[in-house]
Amino acid sequence: MQGDDRLDRESLKYQVFPDHFFQHWNGYNIVSLLHEPVPVGALVPQYYGHHVPDKDIPVRKEKRVAAVDDVGQSDMGDVGGGEELHYRSPIILMENCGSLIDVDALNINDKHECTSLIFRFHHAGSVHHSVAPCNILFQPGPLTEFPLFRMANQMAPNPRDRVFDFRLIDFGRSKLFGNSLVHVGEEFIVERTIGVPRTWDGNEIRAFVKLFFL
Repeated sequence: MQGDDRLDRESLKYQVFPDHFFQHWNGYNIVSLLHEPVPVGALVPQYYGHHVPDKDIPVRKEKRVAAVDDVGQSDMGDVGGGEELHYRSPIILMENCGSLIDVDALNINDKHECTSLIFRFHHAGSVHHSVAPCNILFQPGPLTEFPLFRMANQMAPNPRDRVFDFRLIDFGRSKLFGNSLVHVGEEFIVERTIGVPRTWDGNEIRAFVKLFFL
């Protein structure tokens, strides 16, 4: 949409994210606030650049011919010809990370991994400000395998054997630094929408005590 700066903000966030947001790691890790180990792949899609067109495209307007309808009324239309400018939107070039998740279709391991994306984002000091299942994408994995093997993986008879890779998206509203209370609010949203209970740490307890009792 012309005049909308959300793509500019989103692109800026990708450029200042720490390197580990884009890196794939082997093995599993226990993310703070979760009890179960989860894979530690890339947190966000790979970012390739932000293209902003230099100028709009001039397009010649078609000359309309006068016509007479059945009741004898004439419509001259636009007979002036000439040119008009067509707006060209900026685009962000990034990795195709699949489709939106369906929470009801996720097994418990997948839910833990989706939850860990938000917790890892918070651990880096950031707040998302748009936490929702629609901002998590999934695709057949593992991405280290050849595409045919990834397709075969999705045909495994036991759903628990099917592997997916998940990514967090939509950072136009996110902030690179946020207080712990905002983190807690987003973590409650994750718990309510994805269904994975979280644990409390000492810093969060102290923050609530300070806010409501001191």
